[in-house]
Amino acid sequence: MVFLIVVPALTALVYLVVRGRGMAERGDENAARARRDHQGLSSERTPVDQIATARTLLDSGAIDEAEYRTLKERALR
Repeated sequence: MVFLIVVPALTALVYLVVRGRGMAERGDENAARARRDHQGLSSERTPVDQIATARTLLDSGAIDEAEYRTLKERALR
């Protein structure tokens, strides 16, 4: 019974010690890539583009008037 608890825990601990740094580096790289992608998307679109997209969504019925106003205010900040 002790082996059923100790061996898996020991195996997990050894794996984290051996592979932990690589997992952290991959996580950091993925986070940095996500930040770059997000910044690229927001900086490429002008406020006029953002408002036009919001208006298209409003006209198609995907969003309501309150959501349109919120998107418009964010674009103008």
